[in-house]
Amino acid sequence: MVTTKIELRSDSVTISGYVNAVGRESRPISSPTGKFVEQVEPGAFKTALTRATNVDLLLNHKTEKKLGSTATGELKLEEDNIGLRAEAVVCDAETIEKARKGELRGWSFGMYVNKAEIEQRAEKVPKRHLQDIDIFEVSIIDTSCLPVYAGTSVECRSESDVMAETRFNDDEVETVNKIPPDLSEYEKRAYAVALKPYESRLAELRYNPYHDPTNGRFTGASGSGGAVLHVGKGEKGKGVYVVDGVMFNSTQKTLTSENTNDIINSIQTSEVIKRLHQSGIEYRKAEKLSEQLDTNEIIQRVGGGDETKGSCSSLAFAYIGNKGGFDVLDYRDGESRSFFASNSTIIEIAKLSGVKSTFVKEYNDYKAVKSLLGNVENGKEYYLQTGRHASIIRKSQTGFEYLELQSKTDNGFKPLTDKVLKKRFKCQKSHTSLKFKYEVTNTLIECESLGKNSDFEEILGYINTSKDKQKKGNKGYVK
Repeated sequence: MVTTKIELRSDSVTISGYVNAVGRESRPISSPTGKFVEQVEPGAFKTALTRATNVDLLLNHKTEKKLGSTATGELKLEEDNIGLRAEAVVCDAETIEKARKGELRGWSFGMYVNKAEIEQRAEKVPKRHLQDIDIFEVSIIDTSCLPVYAGTSVECRSESDVMAETRFNDDEVETVNKIPPDLSEYEKRAYAVALKPYESRLAELRYNPYHDPTNGRFTGASGSGGAVLHVGKGEKGKGVYVVDGVMFNSTQKTLTSENTNDIINSIQTSEVIKRLHQSGIEYRKAEKLSEQLDTNEIIQRVGGGDETKGSCSSLAFAYIGNKGGFDVLDYRDGESRSFFASNSTIIEIAKLSGVKSTFVKEYNDYKAVKSLLGNVENGKEYYLQTGRHASIIRKSQTGFEYLELQSKTDNGFKPLTDKVLKKRFKCQKSHTSLKFKYEVTNTLIECESLGKNSDFEEILGYINTSKDKQKKGNKGYVK
């Protein structure tokens, strides 16, 4: 049996094992429309980790019990030929004590589903193929949570090498941390707010739904059904499909055709603002400029040699902020830079109310850019994210141009050619992992519509940097 190994030390515990397997079916998962099984496609975790600037390590999905992260080094994640493998070094006293008592049961993870296909099967429940996901957290699960699927065992090792094993079983265990939705109203309210177009951006938490990857057998499985997010106290293992509590708990309006779009927009805009409020990133309000600056003045005050690890995305947003009349500078680096470089953040900003955006999912970045450029109008500027770069683009009389802002000596609009897409944007003709092709999302945002959005004004406060703290000037831009 493949185990999750826990090595105890006097002041820390090292936990390693598989959070989830790829290419194998889960046990049945309950949803409002019936049960289905799920399979993470090979390469999905690898792609998610490539995009993720940070994944938090939590205890039981509790944000107040943050044990570390990939950004700070306590958590390491990689996809191999079995699945998503994790290694965590935890110094939290409560977690160490739970490890000593044999109360750690395994892993769980939180994800956003960007792309999934449903396979209808004549004599079996439908099968959901997860092809593109974003991972935002991995949790260590203890005995207070019910692992609704069979998973790997837990092996504890003390400094004296005394070995003990605990395996998952299907005993009834009541969980804490309940987020109760109004399931009786689910279908009516979901329809009213047009849930389906936005379902892919709702957070989903998965307990390890897989089994021993060496022989394909479940460990201690009785065949009872599974759940996905939270199981409430007293529900005795009955699975419930739960979406973001904001969707159901904060909106008590009467739903009509007139206000449905407003409700949808409030759901979409709240996610990025909510995550910023919880991020711990310093907020520095972007005040209105005393006078409107022209394009060259904005380039001169915003651009410069980039001494961070790549502030292209947040720098482009700062440029849009200045165009919209706000006094905002960038090169803050740290969590701010990482947050705004995240593909999931870019998509959330692109979906803000009233913002005109286009998304193209493609294996080939060059084809995606060609498709997006078909939406570019003369006289307008756009934020383009493709490959590994983000920049402002526009269409001139001589062709398409991109805005360089990260050079210490030569900033401004330059020709956007295939060579630039390859060298500067790091575009690829094909995205593959483990011989499987996968699509990536490319995003185009009209700058003027984003600059007028009220939420964007608040977002700029998490980018805005005082002039004396900017990390720019001497090392040139990061290619």
